[in-house]
Amino acid sequence: MSGGWRELIGHYKCGCGAIYRKTFTTTPFDTDDADCEVCGKRMDGWYNTTGFRSFELISRPGVQTL
Repeated sequence: MSGGWRELIGHYKCGCGAIYRKTFTTTPFDTDDADCEVCGKRMDGWYNTTGFRSFELISRPGVQTL
C-alpha cells in the first residue's frame, strides 16, 4: 500500500460477544465488507471509498484472554 496510512480507532464488540481491534487504512478506491469470524454478522461495509476499516479478532466469546 504505497502512500497510505493506518490508524487504530478502537475496538468493536459483535452481538455474539467477539471483540475486534478496529483500524482505519487509507487506500486507492476500494469496495468490501467485514463479517464477524465467529457468527458471520456484517460488521461494516465500504463502497468506492479511499479508506476502509479492518477488524482483527482478539477475543472469542467464552474464551478467557490474559
